[in-house]
Amino acid sequence: RGYRALERHSDWEASIEVCEKAVPPERKDQEPFTAAICLQPAYNLGGMERAAPKLVEQNLRYHELQGFVSFGLYDYDGTFGEHPTVQRLVKRGAMKYYPRWPALISERVAWQVNSEEALGVTGSRAMTIVELTLTHCIWSYRMEVDFVLLGAPDAFL
Repeated sequence: RGYRALERHSDWEASIEVCEKAVPPERKDQEPFTAAICLQPAYNLGGMERAAPKLVEQNLRYHELQGFVSFGLYDYDGTFGEHPTVQRLVKRGAMKYYPRWPALISERVAWQVNSEEALGVTGSRAMTIVELTLTHCIWSYRMEVDFVLLGAPDAFL
């Protein structure tokens, strides 16, 4: 345990206690750190594929090649479960996939997300419960990976 001084280009300094994470014996020969990515809530795979063909496959494959060991995918309508890359990652244990996510929370939440009032200005439903979704995703990786990043199907880190 120790303290590390963090400085930015300002007139103040903050000391933050850093607790070193013990490396479990089964990870001694692995990469120095692991990372997962939580994707923003998704829905309507068919529409996304028509608008941007192969985007989902390219995004997931790109982040695999970057070294991400797991993906969190919250699917509002269950359509992403049909995607071959999603199926491959789920089968390999490299994706936490939540089909029909709003209904997993409650029937009331599912009704709200699917109602016409839930449509945003752009016609999107994804932002209705995004904070809850991403918070759930981050917490679901607690003690499993070293870093969790937030992403979107059209963002390449």
